[in-house]
Amino acid sequence: MGAAVDNTQKLTVVFVPSTTYLEKQHLTYLGPFLIPEQDMSYWKAILVLLAVLLLMAVAGAFWWQRAAHMSKKTLDTSHHSPLPANAQSQQE
Repeated sequence: MGAAVDNTQKLTVVFVPSTTYLEKQHLTYLGPFLIPEQDMSYWKAILVLLAVLLLMAVAGAFWWQRAAHMSKKTLDTSHHSPLPANAQSQQE
């Protein structure tokens, strides 16, 4: 090998014993799913975000129904006299 440095026309081949690279991936459970351990915080944040959005959607739907019911109730009573029924009969 030492002569290979002196002669630039020669090709030197070096054999090195090797094994295939096996990356050990640590998996963890998130519900029924196995996910990589380093992605756990990301998926937990996504699940929290989805839960908050779901709660906001349910609260929004409840508020929407209540607002629609209240506006309908207001429209139904707006054409009536503000006086009670017995006071109206006394005026006539």
